[in-house]
Amino acid sequence: MAKCQGVSHEEFWHCAEEVDRARSEQLKVTLREYFEKEPTLNVSSDSCEEEEEEQVPLKNEGQVRADIRSFVCLHHDRNFTGRAIARIFHGISSPCYPAQVWGRDRRYWRSHLDVDFNQLRRLAVEELVRIRM
Repeated sequence: MAKCQGVSHEEFWHCAEEVDRARSEQLKVTLREYFEKEPTLNVSSDSCEEEEEEQVPLKNEGQVRADIRSFVCLHHDRNFTGRAIARIFHGISSPCYPAQVWGRDRRYWRSHLDVDFNQLRRLAVEELVRIRM
């Protein structure tokens, strides 16, 4: 993602009038390199999943975990997955959790946009396992 910052503009109107050919070509090269890169496999694991990038430790991990627990306890009648909780905390609508319904509860909808989606999903799965034990 850091490579894309070098070819992007601060505001959209900086590039709305004319095409910056140099930045356009650099973006194409960056995207081509990304998609042509061979995925690295995690050989220490039994599964063949792609190795996740190093996650930056969360400053507010305790608060995120507390929010997940309170959300699950508040909606104890539902059977959530870690992915569903991460989607709600990021404000991503789905057929099961539409924005028109779940967006009304401002405590949780889009409450953790600062946390990486996959990291949030992982934390939610860990908390769900703890709650169900």
